[in-house]
Amino acid sequence: MVPEVSPERKLAAAIVRLAWEDAFSKPDLGNSLHTVSNRTRREEAIQWVLHDNGFVYWCEVSAMNVQAVRARFVEELARRNGHD
Repeated sequence: MVPEVSPERKLAAAIVRLAWEDAFSKPDLGNSLHTVSNRTRREEAIQWVLHDNGFVYWCEVSAMNVQAVRARFVEELARRNGHD
């Protein structure tokens, strides 16, 4: 039987996932204002994941290894930047 995951842990995992999704979101090419806000959201998400203690906190609450998540994030960032 799988133990139930606490609501706090689920929330923390969702916050980490949302940051990941924001960091790798594609700009909406149809609306220049939206593109600027999307780019800003991407840049802020990248900075938050890589440098902010808030990200560390949410990883800890969700029982994720912050070093492993950041390492995978950097790998994915390099891969996508190499192919954009």
